[in-house]
Amino acid sequence: MDPYYDTIPGFADLAADKDIRFVVTGAPPVTLSHNEPPEKKRLGLEGKKVVAFMGRHEPIKGYDIFVDAMLPLVEARPDLAVVVAGRLDGVVPPSHPRWLEIGWTSSPEVLFSISDVFVLPNRRTYFDLVLIEAMAAGKAVIASATGGNISVFEMTSGALALFDGSVQSLMNTVANLIDNQDIVSDLGLRAKQAYEDYFTLEKFAKGYKETIGEIWRDYAII
Repeated sequence: MDPYYDTIPGFADLAADKDIRFVVTGAPPVTLSHNEPPEKKRLGLEGKKVVAFMGRHEPIKGYDIFVDAMLPLVEARPDLAVVVAGRLDGVVPPSHPRWLEIGWTSSPEVLFSISDVFVLPNRRTYFDLVLIEAMAAGKAVIASATGGNISVFEMTSGALALFDGSVQSLMNTVANLIDNQDIVSDLGLRAKQAYEDYFTLEKFAKGYKETIGEIWRDYAII
């Protein structure tokens, strides 16, 4: 709820005496091939370490932070590439042969299948569904330490890597992870397990029914 408190005048006072309860959302499973996907060859990414972003190209989504952090790394490292999905609005993407913009997609599993690390650099966030989708795909996730990202980090005992929201912190975190396959693999496995433990559609439905039941028992007039 941080964005509400940060952006709506008087929201803290309005919410202070309210009975607020949370139901954790869920996402469908994301199945990836164990073999190198054909899209990686088609996009000229064979042998490359791929960092991915998915979302609107706007400052609130941290796309400018992502660009400022990743472009120097891509320019310095021939083995590194960036793949981005999302509507081309707001911040203009850089022009670089290993910076690939695939636009809006209804098949996020394609982006996840060709990436090694997924970055979610939001300046503000509620509880971002794309984070849950990345975890469902078993991807190592680097996320800004804000809003729902912190909540997921805490409830999953650190199943994702947080950075402090600055360009330098993101650069350092990506550089440290991308060269350590053991850490990337471990984060991916932990993310996948956290998805199974907390964020499946079945867990969402169970939590929703339980919360409705609690509200009924607490407030029903019989």
